[in-house]
Amino acid sequence: MAWEITGFAPGGLKAAASLATKQYYGVKVSADNQVNIVAADGEPALGVLQNAPASGEAADVMCMGITKVYAGSALTAGQLWGFDANGAAEPKEDNNTGAALGNWVMGMVIEGAAAGGYATVTVGLFTGLIGSTFGAG
Repeated sequence: MAWEITGFAPGGLKAAASLATKQYYGVKVSADNQVNIVAADGEPALGVLQNAPASGEAADVMCMGITKVYAGSALTAGQLWGFDANGAAEPKEDNNTGAALGNWVMGMVIEGAAAGGYATVTVGLFTGLIGSTFGAG
């Protein structure tokens, strides 16, 4: 069962669009003090959405800590993870080649989950860019 330890979550952020079905998905800064869903595979993100705001409502985003995250693909304890093109978590492999090159790693999986479930992950404690911070890049 996924669990959390509250970490750093900045205040004053608003949802740029309805995120009512996107709790525990990845969000990025889309305009001044606004967040929206991550929309590209491996894209850098601000953090994990902790609530389900309508457009213009307050968005609670965990930028650092341990949180639940919606798994778009199966996640296993010890794996690096990042976001897919739908803002869901997916494994990120530090192979410094191919499709993973340039993907942003958000943290490490603590407790895995099947696709469609909720995993426990670190966020903001262990991040980097595959081929830059990690690997030989």
